[in-house]
Amino acid sequence: MKFIFTAAALLFSLSISAQHIEADELSIDVGSVGYETPTMATFELTNSGTKPLKIERVTTDCGCVVADYPKAEIAAGEKFRITMTYEARQLGHFVKTCYVESNAEGEPLFLEMIGVVRANMQEYTGNYPYHFGNLLADKNAIDFGDVNRGDVPEVIINVMNHGTAPITPMLMHLPRYATAVPVPEVIEGGRAGRIVVSLNTSEVASDGTVESKVYMASALGQRTADEISMPLTAVILPDFRKMAGVKTEFLPQLQLSEENIMISLNGKKRRSHDIVITNSGRNELKITALELLTPGLDVKLPSTSIAPGTSQKLKITATKTEVSDHKILMVTNDPHRGKVIIQVIIKN
Repeated sequence: MKFIFTAAALLFSLSISAQHIEADELSIDVGSVGYETPTMATFELTNSGTKPLKIERVTTDCGCVVADYPKAEIAAGEKFRITMTYEARQLGHFVKTCYVESNAEGEPLFLEMIGVVRANMQEYTGNYPYHFGNLLADKNAIDFGDVNRGDVPEVIINVMNHGTAPITPMLMHLPRYATAVPVPEVIEGGRAGRIVVSLNTSEVASDGTVESKVYMASALGQRTADEISMPLTAVILPDFRKMAGVKTEFLPQLQLSEENIMISLNGKKRRSHDIVITNSGRNELKITALELLTPGLDVKLPSTSIAPGTSQKLKITATKTEVSDHKILMVTNDPHRGKVIIQVIIKN
């Protein structure tokens, strides 16, 4: 089916824009792909206008996706390709997007590749350095990393039964937004298996860091203890697909006066420093999470919503502490700066 872009799209809409570009497909389902296997989606397009077309920029929604596109002008009636390559470093369902900006009028072209990353099914041949009773594992933490709402990432824990009796591996005290499935359900003595842990972002209440403690058990009803515990963490970012097809200048755009600061106490107990947050875009900028990743700081922001063309001051107050390096996590609805880390060094 052909898609021809002739009408102006509404803001925050997937409507087709007046770019005189004809696309065979706007969304490509690449199906199941292997973990850490580069996966490519190739979009076939045509300059259906009467003048040469110049692709000015192609922006992807994350650093894990690389886009390749023609750098030279595309003559009227000429066919061309845009490819998206995803490194597939996160298990589970994924939706990756790119915005194609050209010299034509109207909104940029929005392309999408979807699929699911599966664990390679060959037998795990690595080490099992972590002991949970007779259950050995290759991990002692479950870290999903940065996850956009709408994604359903997975983490694989490879396990081995170090004993002789059968074991039914499971993770106890899972939060409501996580599930764990053992494969196989019962592991015989001396045999290996895996636990597939999934994160359902729709069940997470708010953006930012989520953290929970779970317990690696060998049987249902096993008592919890610190020696069988492991952290489960993730950083939840907004679902930027809602901004598909919107020109960059119409998006919220975050600008910070500083991202690396030093606060010298000079013998004082407390000292403050202001960072100016400016929204240089044409839509409301929202700070959906603001978190201290290390103790010793206090932050104040008058409002988490910043109107276009306006600024807010983020006041950072440092107190005397033995820790000198500090980090502040900021999550925003700017699709180009969804996650920002502000580095703060305190000198006593």
